[in-house]
Amino acid sequence: MSLLNWKEIGIWVVIGLWFLSVSLPASLWYKTGQLHIPDYTQGTNPSIVYNGGPVRNFKGSYGAVVRSAKTGEIVAETPQSSIFSYKPNAARPDLLKLDWWVNSHEKTMNLPPGSYTMETCWTIRPPLFFLMNKYTCAESNIFTVAPNEGIQ
Repeated sequence: MSLLNWKEIGIWVVIGLWFLSVSLPASLWYKTGQLHIPDYTQGTNPSIVYNGGPVRNFKGSYGAVVRSAKTGEIVAETPQSSIFSYKPNAARPDLLKLDWWVNSHEKTMNLPPGSYTMETCWTIRPPLFFLMNKYTCAESNIFTVAPNEGIQ
């Protein structure tokens, strides 16, 4: 084969790896489930329901954003977590609580009375260096934070 043919082969290999990278869905690593946050009273720590999780081992991170249900304005944003290993059989608390979900982020835990949605997004770092990061998000139902008359 001539040098030109090797260059063409190299170009097609790169194109093929790129296509493979963009065509693999995030669901190959993570099942995005449904996130439900019940209405609760300001200053309490509600239980939440989430039925998603990793389907195979990977390294990744997550973050959450709370928006006003009326305006869509971001009212609280948790910092992106550090990168850690996700495992399909890793134990979660038996009862998921909001403080665990948002890593006790103060602003998220102290929302003023109102209606909100929370979007949690995961960044998946595939194990092969040539695969692009994958992203998936779950948006909660609209939930209401009611005023607690004891909080000033």
